[in-house]
Amino acid sequence: MLLDVRRLPPAHRLIAGQGRVRLKRYWDIDPSARTTYRRDEDYAAHFRHLFGVAVADRLRTQADGVGIAMSGGLDSCSIAAVAQRVLSAEGGWRRLIACSYAFDHLSDCDERAYSGAMAAELGIKIEYIEAERFWLLGDPVAFRPDLESPFMAWESCTHHMLGRLRESGAKVVLTGYGGDNLLTGTSLAYVDRLLRGHLGVLREVAQHARERGQPFRRLLYAYIARPLVPEGIIRAIRRLGGRDGQPVVPDWIMPGFARRISLAERLVHPPVARRFPSLARQANYECATALGSVARGVYWYDRTAPRFCLEPRHPFLDRRLAEFVLSVPPEQLFRAGRRKLILRQALGGVLPEVVRSRPDKTKFGKFIDFSLREKEYRQVFSLLERPLLGKMGIVDSKRLRLAYGAYLAGEAQYKGFELWFPITLELWLRRYNGIFTRGIPGGPVL
Repeated sequence: MLLDVRRLPPAHRLIAGQGRVRLKRYWDIDPSARTTYRRDEDYAAHFRHLFGVAVADRLRTQADGVGIAMSGGLDSCSIAAVAQRVLSAEGGWRRLIACSYAFDHLSDCDERAYSGAMAAELGIKIEYIEAERFWLLGDPVAFRPDLESPFMAWESCTHHMLGRLRESGAKVVLTGYGGDNLLTGTSLAYVDRLLRGHLGVLREVAQHARERGQPFRRLLYAYIARPLVPEGIIRAIRRLGGRDGQPVVPDWIMPGFARRISLAERLVHPPVARRFPSLARQANYECATALGSVARGVYWYDRTAPRFCLEPRHPFLDRRLAEFVLSVPPEQLFRAGRRKLILRQALGGVLPEVVRSRPDKTKFGKFIDFSLREKEYRQVFSLLERPLLGKMGIVDSKRLRLAYGAYLAGEAQYKGFELWFPITLELWLRRYNGIFTRGIPGGPVL
């Protein structure tokens, strides 16, 4: 029964009639589209207008509160700043309700310096969830895989955040999903400009090298020379030097399974729907439309938030923003090591400077590592002792256990999030194996 259930591809509609069903695409990016201004300020003003519309459109609700997952990062703080301005212009009958995570011990994960500054600027209260009370596998009630997908994130932390937002009166929750993919940009912008005859990029790279205290030749190679060398030549040089690097497919995935689904080809050469006339614009398009982390996160929010009677909305996934961002010169996104340049320029005077100019992005790898290495390693070893993944021919059980053991020992071959996927897939299979493991010799029905 479930084998016939399909999700519509992005930007498609399903048309049924006259005894047949067909798919039709209703929107796509135009690679030939160009937006050209004489001044950077004009690009920023255009973006600011579109971003304001994208946020305002997603504030529509009859509730007196709008929730936002405000981490302290540039994306979510930008949404919060614009949303608060829109709500204030309405007369303030609706309020912005912000939630974020707090880390008392894992200081690298803590963003209260930024989220607190944003809340003070907006004059709103922010409620913090003590994330270190809710490790990845620590809450069996919250950590319950959905049948639709094995992907799972910070289930327990997010459940508490969504519950707090709902208790505060929100029916909508805004997220910053999509901001990284759409706006980060690429250093290939330097190549693009050089090929357009802008020799001044060499001076910019030299200045950037001085600011970073790095040799000019190293950045010249990374930003300009390396992207112009065909990938086949780079691979040949690496092989000659004995530097093949880490295999594309982890060694704990069964070779036969990897071949059946063309895993290596899909990882190295993911399908690309459109071709753009420059390296930088193509890279920006592939990042913006990647169905990797952003799609998993969005679909996960779409499944999780309704349990709390909340509707998730993602302003950065507005197609008007995508059309504009992918039509501007790539240097509007990335220049001299500054990413998300157009967003930073557009929100000058709107964001606190400590947020607008922050050079880094908080990564939560230490939270994942502490969960999997310190808090829940016994549970993980138990899952991997006789995994259904091995019975189904997806993984080599012994190799997967060895990979996890090496990870516990601090070896850098695999990162925590890479092992997180087989762990959650195993949990998913154990919950639904009555559907998916019938007919597998020796496969138990739990």
